[in-house]
Amino acid sequence: MGLTFGLSKQNITPDFPTCLACSQQKDTLFERIHDNIFVRCSILNNDGHYVLIISYDLLFHSRDLYNFVYDYISGRLDIGMPDILINYTHDHNAPSVMGYNNFSASPEYEELLKRKTAECIDDALAEMEPGIMEYGIIEGDWNINRRRPSPDGIILAPNPGGPRDKNIYVLKLISGTAKIKGLIINYACHPVHYPDTLGLTSEYPGYLCRYIEEELKGCTPLFLQGAGADVRPLGTAEGSRFAHRSFEFIKSMAASMKDSLMSVLDTPLFRPIEPSFASVSFSVEVPTADEGRQYFQQNKLNINLSGHLRRNAESIYTNYDSIKESFTLHCGIIKLSDNLVIAHMGGEPVCGVKFEIEKSLIGYDVIFTGYTDACAYIVTDSMIDEDGYEVQCFLEYMHKGRIKKGIDSILTTAFSNALNRL
Repeated sequence: MGLTFGLSKQNITPDFPTCLACSQQKDTLFERIHDNIFVRCSILNNDGHYVLIISYDLLFHSRDLYNFVYDYISGRLDIGMPDILINYTHDHNAPSVMGYNNFSASPEYEELLKRKTAECIDDALAEMEPGIMEYGIIEGDWNINRRRPSPDGIILAPNPGGPRDKNIYVLKLISGTAKIKGLIINYACHPVHYPDTLGLTSEYPGYLCRYIEEELKGCTPLFLQGAGADVRPLGTAEGSRFAHRSFEFIKSMAASMKDSLMSVLDTPLFRPIEPSFASVSFSVEVPTADEGRQYFQQNKLNINLSGHLRRNAESIYTNYDSIKESFTLHCGIIKLSDNLVIAHMGGEPVCGVKFEIEKSLIGYDVIFTGYTDACAYIVTDSMIDEDGYEVQCFLEYMHKGRIKKGIDSILTTAFSNALNRL
């Protein structure tokens, strides 16, 4: 039987007002739609083993969407939860949804998401056809580390010498008639040009997909956000600071990425992949420190914080005794062949997390994605020693304190053990 696949997309742009997720205008209804946002779906089947990959032009969502997708597709296919990967491009200028700043989420939009997701899955199933896979890696220069050392510690500013993942990782899906029908594109970079804090846009991931569709007629690309928590678009760096940029910067970044991809798409840089699917999912408990109840009492009244963070502080203060000093991090591995895996996790992983986990996956090329839910910034031990925004940003995710040291070992051990179970 070999490989079959189906791809589709659905427009998830609301035709009614919603708040924007994280455009620096939280709790505020958007005023303009600059371009549409989409859900994109790829269903892969290798001799009866199905894998479902879904990408949303959204900031995040809670795990509830995973449960909805599983309940929906398991009634149509013999598929397990470990075979499902949902990724969010981390689009800050997308509608608010459940899982992050629930106060601003729209029940009407939640229903639209479910309806369009179901239609997207049905469309992909209807388009199943035989084909082959190829895999390639393209190096580029589109992102920059955002953690710069200073006399005052780590600050949120351009750090050209800081760690980053420069590569685009691409899985190419080719039909039996040698036509490129799908591209699964993995790249690590925050979509934070902030071109219009009251405008809805798909940002550079959406434009990249759009430009590919325009050049490759009949191709459906999916963008999977990687370990991008500590990197921003290179074009947003302005000397020693980051600046808001126009849509022209977004288009330029997306066009450059598209041109680099298209220039090598039909070259030996891409190698055939012999499919051999297996999947495993698992979760780990990540220990967190405790800042003390007084910290949250003070911050619920701190007018320098956003309403979102003050509400979080109020909730933690009120429910302090029932909140555990850890959080659950959902992870998984999807093996596509004997030398290629997709490793994924929730939250916002920094690039160092990917580099650590790759040590547990020796012998495999790794497509690494975070952003499968909204649980926390996922940092490394060395980053905890350095401190900085990603380490301190626990109030945003409703935790009592920052991640404790030992996270490197927790993650590498968990992924190593999971690989042995495949």
